[in-house]
Amino acid sequence: VVMGSNSVPLYTTALCTYYYCKLNKKMTDSYYCRKFEKKIHFLIISYVLTYTITALARGNINPIPGGGLCHIAVSPLQCRTYPEIVGECSRGLDTISFLTINFIVNGICMAAIIT
Repeated sequence: VVMGSNSVPLYTTALCTYYYCKLNKKMTDSYYCRKFEKKIHFLIISYVLTYTITALARGNINPIPGGGLCHIAVSPLQCRTYPEIVGECSRGLDTISFLTINFIVNGICMAAIIT
């Protein structure tokens, strides 16, 4: 889920870039593939793998409220809101940093798509 939620906006931006180059710059498919496509795939896959592996290694991937899947979250659930009830946070102490990075990257992608 973490990899997918990070790669979707990046690949959407890449697809928009492809259509921009195809329609506005009149690039052929072979030229776009040769000059951009492999680099774009490499950058996206490198970023997503680095982000996900780092989050996993630092203990930031935990069950989210509602259950059923894991994402960037603290553990135990609600430990920041109700530490007296559920106890102190034991994992995912820097989730805010990871989520901030994710929001910034997604914001840049959205700005690139809009403009």
